[in-house]
Parts: sequence; C-alpha cells; structure tokens
Amino acid sequence: MYKFCSKCGSELQENSCSCSATKVQVQASQDTFSAVSPPQIYNVDHSSLSTGEKLLYFFIPIVGIVKYFDYKNSQPVKAKGAISMVLFSLAVSILIPIVLLCGTCSMLGLGATTSV
Repeated sequence: MYKFCSKCGSELQENSCSCSATKVQVQASQDTFSAVSPPQIYNVDHSSLSTGEKLLYFFIPIVGIVKYFDYKNSQPVKAKGAISMVLFSLAVSILIPIVLLCGTCSMLGLGATTSV
C-alpha cells in the first residue's frame, strides 16, 4: 500500500516516519502506517490577462463575468483580472453620467445659487 504526504502529496517510503520534503510526521498505528490519499492539486496558471482580454471585459462585462467563473479554479490571476475589469467598467458607467449631469447643470445655471 502506498503512502502519501498529507501536505505536499509526495509518495513516502515504507519505513519513513516523516516526509522528506515538508518534514510532516506520518501517523503510525502500531506496526503499520495509515495511508493518506494524495491531495488534489490543480495545475494553476499564474499568467495575467492580455490587453485584448482587458478591453473585451471592460466593454462587454457579461463576458468578463462568464470568464471569471471559467478561470476561477484553474487560473486565479486571470479570474481576478476579469472580475476587476468588470467592476471597473461598472464604476465608470455609473460615474460618467453623474459627472456629465453635474457639468450640464452648472453650465445651464441650474446649480445651487446663493443669494446675498
């Protein structure tokens, strides 16, 4: 029966009491070791978004939301970048009309006036 380190997943030798890589102690029950199944390790990609992807997620936020859920487990850096561009897009789409409305009101003289 094979034994694996519960921390790093590397295979342990039959008579070892600890993992050689992480120095984690292996639990022993009398003369036999309790076997631990290897942990699920994802192949994680740490690359960031390209400029084209950033522009796509900014101008079409629904694509960024879909890609966030697609990238969430396998490419967390890209997932964070996708959702960041979506949130930035939403913030800009809320702030621009407010700024334009305030500028229009002040040009038309509809702003608050003080009388002396």
